[in-house]
Amino acid sequence: MNVELEQGQVLLDLEEQFPLFEKHGRILKMISRDIDDELPAIRTRVGDGMPSETPVRNLYNVGDATCSFGLIGTTGAAESGRRVAQTVRKYFKPGQI
Repeated sequence: MNVELEQGQVLLDLEEQFPLFEKHGRILKMISRDIDDELPAIRTRVGDGMPSETPVRNLYNVGDATCSFGLIGTTGAAESGRRVAQTVRKYFKPGQI
């Protein structure tokens, strides 16, 4: 896996989906895992996750540690990202900021 290429693709997706991300958002941590890494696709055990919402306004947890019960790994991470995107859409309308 080319880590720089993978992370670059994620940044392009962010720019496409959230045009104002560069102005109003920031990435606190980005970790790319390869098949050779320890636990490449699963971070937490089912049922031991954490909420997507945090006490900090406009800060959300996304990943397989925040997925709905019954999902794990990459599928759970994608599902948690979808849920957070839906939450953000409730608060911010296009062109509002």
